[in-house]
Amino acid sequence: MGVELEIHTAPPARRDYAKSRGTLVRGSYEHGEALSELLLGLDKSWRNKALWDVDPYGNTLFGEQRAQVALGEVSDLLRRCAGPAQEAAVLDLERMLVYCASTPGTHLWFIGD
Repeated sequence: MGVELEIHTAPPARRDYAKSRGTLVRGSYEHGEALSELLLGLDKSWRNKALWDVDPYGNTLFGEQRAQVALGEVSDLLRRCAGPAQEAAVLDLERMLVYCASTPGTHLWFIGD
């Protein structure tokens, strides 16, 4: 399963997944395994970066400002990719970050398994 991505118009109700469906704008469920592998492989040099904070086993929520910071990390993440599946995952993540960073009031939810 890996890390799924969802954009919401309000912070999602983390304990009531069904309730969060009403705020869902878009989701990405295709690249979870590849994204999870990539995030798990980040080393200590990523400690002060936004994407270091994403928990592949739990849930992490970014607002528009944090998404903007993470956008600046995408090119470094792309260089770490071990193949086309990971590259596709990062490009998908980038699309979601762009949407969140440019749409006031939205939240990007990283849903780990």
